[in-house]
Amino acid sequence: MTILKSCYTVMYILAASSVRASTIGVVVTGIFLSVWTKWGLFKFYWIIVKEVLTILSIGLGIFGMYYWTLDASSITATEGLRALHDQGFLVNQL
Repeated sequence: MTILKSCYTVMYILAASSVRASTIGVVVTGIFLSVWTKWGLFKFYWIIVKEVLTILSIGLGIFGMYYWTLDASSITATEGLRALHDQGFLVNQL
């Protein structure tokens, strides 16, 4: 039980801190690199599509990981190993 709860607690802490900082850094450096090269930000349609998909995936990753690990951490804190059979935990796990 302790290992399960500890894993989700650590994932929650990482989602709240370093994952957010690193994704912000990725976006900023990506914008700088595209502006300072011949490709530009809006010169080609495939770059625009890539930028939109990247921002969507980063947003989903930041907020999704934060809330999903928060839910899993709270479920494992209250139910312990019984969380492995909890329907909410199983849906959250997928």
